[in-house]
Amino acid sequence: MNVLTDPLFALRTQIERWPRVYMLCAACVPALLLSPQAAAQRSTGTDIETRLSVELLSDRSGAGVAAQKWGRLFSQLGYSARIRRGLSGEDPQISEKLTGSLRRVSLIGRLDALGRVHFPRRVFTTGDAKRLEQWLTELKTFGRQGAPEGKPLWGLNEVQFARVYDGLSTKLTVELEGSPLRRALTDIGLPEQFPLLWSDEAQAVLDARGDPAPAARQSLRGFSCATALAILLNDHGLAFHPLRTPSEHIELLITPLRRDRQSWPTGWELRESKLKTARVLFEFVPVDLDQVSFTDLLVVVADKTSIPILFDYHRLERSGIEPASLTVSIKPRRMTFYGLLQFATVRNRLSHRLLIDELGKPFVWISTAAAARERGISARE
Repeated sequence: MNVLTDPLFALRTQIERWPRVYMLCAACVPALLLSPQAAAQRSTGTDIETRLSVELLSDRSGAGVAAQKWGRLFSQLGYSARIRRGLSGEDPQISEKLTGSLRRVSLIGRLDALGRVHFPRRVFTTGDAKRLEQWLTELKTFGRQGAPEGKPLWGLNEVQFARVYDGLSTKLTVELEGSPLRRALTDIGLPEQFPLLWSDEAQAVLDARGDPAPAARQSLRGFSCATALAILLNDHGLAFHPLRTPSEHIELLITPLRRDRQSWPTGWELRESKLKTARVLFEFVPVDLDQVSFTDLLVVVADKTSIPILFDYHRLERSGIEPASLTVSIKPRRMTFYGLLQFATVRNRLSHRLLIDELGKPFVWISTAAAARERGISARE
């Protein structure tokens, strides 16, 4: 029984590191785990005092009765609103200045003819006192960016996200496979400025698995720390995402893996075509397989191409699929390695995706066909 023959060329292209990725959108980042109040309690480092000032711009005829109502409302909420005539070209805005541990947030809103106040992306009437109070509290807690819930990039701005992305893009140089999970999380070598914390829900998920000493299940050496961490946690039904605290620190929070919560991905979409990313996968080789073990086949493909192949163990186990029990049979022919992976996965009702980590390292991700449908892609990709 021949599995695969012929030597193959090594990867011909060196993939440059992509330092910044801004791929997440507001629509795909549902509410995060913690409320603003809970997040405030998790604040690390020096506490920041926030002072909030409010100015309302009126037209030339003056603010009149509406201005008086707004003045009383802001006073009832604990703020002093200055009402003045707007300058030419002056628009509503929110600005912030941080000096040491003092953060000054300035709000400028415009009072229209109907008595409404317009702030950037928000409009209030005097009947919206509760909603206005919640928003002002959010600004006092988190500053100009507001609470991170439901915002792109987990509520981080582009500079903050790039800092996290770059900080987690160092290469993992130690072998984690077989190590106890908590030791592996320590050995992964995350930057000190991004502490890794467990949510109570995540700990409950781990306890419910009934394994007193869960271990790292796959070899992740050579991957970026971010992708290694995401896959390490995914194997146990867990995930992580960056969490911005009120004190402007960023923590990495471990949470349960859920479809309705966006987590740090177990690999990113390709920057270039599949051929340019992993040319070796598209070399033709003779194939003749007769009831070959699916997992043995993947080991051979990974060895001959130097492209790692990793499993989405969480979804495979939830679907009752044991990869080691699967087999593959193919009559003699010539196929590319990519075509071979496609044949082997589709015939076993699985999916495969060619992904990259933060350093541009390509790998193949084996999951269920259902997981592919969740992403809106074909299992055949």
